Amino acid sequence: MKSIIIILLVLAPVLTWADQPPCWCDFSIQSANKHFVAHIKGVKNSTKTNPPYGQWEIFVYKKENKDSTLLWKSHYLYDGYTDGILSNDGQTFAYVNYWYQNQAPVIQLYQNGKHTGSIAGTAFNIPSPKLTTTVSHKLWLSRDGQSYEFTEDDQKKYLLKINTIDGKTHLIDCFKGEIKN
Repeated sequence: MKSIIIILLVLAPVLTWADQPPCWCDFSIQSANKHFVAHIKGVKNSTKTNPPYGQWEIFVYKKENKDSTLLWKSHYLYDGYTDGILSNDGQTFAYVNYWYQNQAPVIQLYQNGKHTGSIAGTAFNIPSPKLTTTVSHKLWLSRDGQSYEFTEDDQKKYLLKINTIDGKTHLIDCFKGEIKN
């Protein structure tokens, strides 16, 4: 019994810092108001045999009673992690990668059937010492409260609000795919 407890105590820190492997699976995300849903799916016969290199699509539906109406669809740039946020009007989808990458996209934006932009980690100008290091990655999003959410500007257009680990807040124009501030 003692040896089992010792093994668990030794492995606990490793398990808590281990990074989640990609799943390469279909997934769904609902809007906060639950009126819309985005389904991310692998294109038949392209993802099952070779997941990382397969083709993926996003389908956004308006939920109506027992039925759903397709609003838009688009090619989807999938990195194997099942996350994202869908706006309350169903027109905007954003994927925010928790892992920081200098030159690779940490944000992918979709607006009404079009991929409107990718934003690399360097665009946020986070000082290296502020990034938290895990076993194989760096974390860049705030650990306090909500790290990202949609907000509206004066014209009622959705902006993606990002709170970074260095205490800054960034607003992203989802239609243009660029940082506003």
